[in-house]
Amino acid sequence: MEWRLTDLGEELTEGFAGRFIQRKAQQISRSLRLNAHDRDDLEQSIRLELWRRSASFDPERGNWQAFVRRAVERLAATEYRKRRDAPTQLSLSLEINGEQALEALVGEEDLDRRVGRRADSQGRSQLSQDLQSLLNQLDLDSQVIAELLQRLSVSEVARQLRMPRSTLVDRIHKLRRPLQTLGPNK
Repeated sequence: MEWRLTDLGEELTEGFAGRFIQRKAQQISRSLRLNAHDRDDLEQSIRLELWRRSASFDPERGNWQAFVRRAVERLAATEYRKRRDAPTQLSLSLEINGEQALEALVGEEDLDRRVGRRADSQGRSQLSQDLQSLLNQLDLDSQVIAELLQRLSVSEVARQLRMPRSTLVDRIHKLRRPLQTLGPNK
């Protein structure tokens, strides 16, 4: 069988080689807990390298599927080791070797400015007081709902309170009305 570039492109995406590459990438993704984007990158890496190696395939000496299996198995093993041994990206919140977390080295106002939050600590304090005052004015059932929503999803709150989710959503909408008078979007 003589391979032309168009034939090879289709083979690498939709043919036997493409399907085999997808299966290998899925296996590695499950093993390393990669997300969908990383899995796509893995597939592309293997596909590109197989495309490069396809020039060495001789149909007189071997079977295309056997060539693909062997090459993809080797490429997948190499990619697996590379990704498994790659350094883990760390959070700024982590302490490293007992040192202070980088997050603590950035002031709160600077952090607020960088992430687009209001840096005015007095404004935040006033908003917090206003919110607490408003919550204290609510009936007991509404206070319970507001408290639970700080920790749980709407569905979980509905289950815990043994009420239909739609009823809870209606109650939440009623709770939002007075809250909309607070904050920067008055």
